[in-house]
Amino acid sequence: MGQESFALALDAHHRIALDSMLFIYLMESTARYESLVDLLFERVEKGKHEAITSTLSLTEIMTLPYRDYRDQGLEAFDQFRSMLMEFPHLKILPLDAPTALLAASVRARYKVRTPDAIQLATALQHGSTAFVTNDRPLAKVKDIQVLLLDDYLSTRKSV
Repeated sequence: MGQESFALALDAHHRIALDSMLFIYLMESTARYESLVDLLFERVEKGKHEAITSTLSLTEIMTLPYRDYRDQGLEAFDQFRSMLMEFPHLKILPLDAPTALLAASVRARYKVRTPDAIQLATALQHGSTAFVTNDRPLAKVKDIQVLLLDDYLSTRKSV
């Protein structure tokens, strides 16, 4: 597996949904996933894919800046907020009644947590054909192709 396999998997999809953790990996430059996350966001930025996420992601993502950067003033917080709100080809979609009802159905069928059900329902409601995450329990969802970052980590070791 690796970056090439991840790129091929992404190539099969025009509109993809992104789980909150991907933004956190990007903001924190998480070394383990850096190459995959950089590839993903570069492709979205260039318009190769339309990306969507739920407004729930704002809550999950912005908790870290509120907690860790509050002493640095609003500038650090605004940098994170701007990155999210102004990222090219990314739509942050609200939780409306039809999506909430679909989330209830997803939650009941797959026994996933409410935040995950909301993310998946947002993806389904808005025509995404892939959901990129690293949440292994979501692999059981069959309504959308779930792409798990861990599945694309290179298993080769440096010599």
